[in-house]
Amino acid sequence: MGNAVLYIPVGLLVPVVLRRSWLPGLLVGVTLSVGVELVQWITSTGSAADIDDVILKVLVAFLGALVGGYASRRLSAVSRARDHAGLTVG
Repeated sequence: MGNAVLYIPVGLLVPVVLRRSWLPGLLVGVTLSVGVELVQWITSTGSAADIDDVILKVLVAFLGALVGGYASRRLSAVSRARDHAGLTVG
């Protein structure tokens, strides 16, 4: 449960890098969380797979994705305004 915080950057960075809404960040968070829990369940390596962990990690990735989606929209708006004003770099 302590590693759920690691899913915030996953949800946050995917929308910013892809310049998309929050949905891709959520999908990556869900896929990663379910994948980790499946590996734990298949290999039974000390930590048991738990649906509560999946739910928590998906929720944390969703929160990160919401912030990432907002940041992506803001970056796009700044980029459009800069292009409109003729303030291109290079």
